[in-house]
Amino acid sequence: MKKIRSPYDKVADNYDNYYCSPKDMAENQFLKKILNKYMHPGSILDVGCGTGAFSDLFPKRGITGIDPSKKMIDVAKKKHPLGNILLVGKIQLVAKEKFDNVISLFGPVSYMTQKEVLVLKKLCKVAKFWFLIIYKPDYYSRITKKFGKKTSREKILRTFAYFPNRIFYSWENYIIITNVDLTLLNKY
Repeated sequence: MKKIRSPYDKVADNYDNYYCSPKDMAENQFLKKILNKYMHPGSILDVGCGTGAFSDLFPKRGITGIDPSKKMIDVAKKKHPLGNILLVGKIQLVAKEKFDNVISLFGPVSYMTQKEVLVLKKLCKVAKFWFLIIYKPDYYSRITKKFGKKTSREKILRTFAYFPNRIFYSWENYIIITNVDLTLLNKY
């Protein structure tokens, strides 16, 4: 089996320090408010879980997290030693599972291959609630220069364009794709 390498392995130990500004904390609280309101009480898949930022917001929930960076997963496991199932690898590892909620915060979908995006779409199709964030074009181009480009943002949007019950929102440097009416967005 080919070993997965991730540029995030290099920054994993200090990753959380990059996102602790007051603006970052306000974004996290805003997301927590939205997710508390709409998330189904059942199972959760966190796609691109990284160091466990989603688990930080909901420490008492059982979460299956998946990330291609072994070092990011190692940090997440140290922060959340109980209750969460964290897997190193690609989304295909959970392709046959069914989750009540599929969450991907702050852009991991932006780095997926087209094949991975199609697996994600399949997982969302059976989920009761799904919430994906991808980067806006100008922010996306800055990020992909640093980490290498995968599937274009336009292809991701096209993949979800005809997805039933999907709604697109613009927020900060991101585009949110979800299956619920996020009335709270106007209050941020």
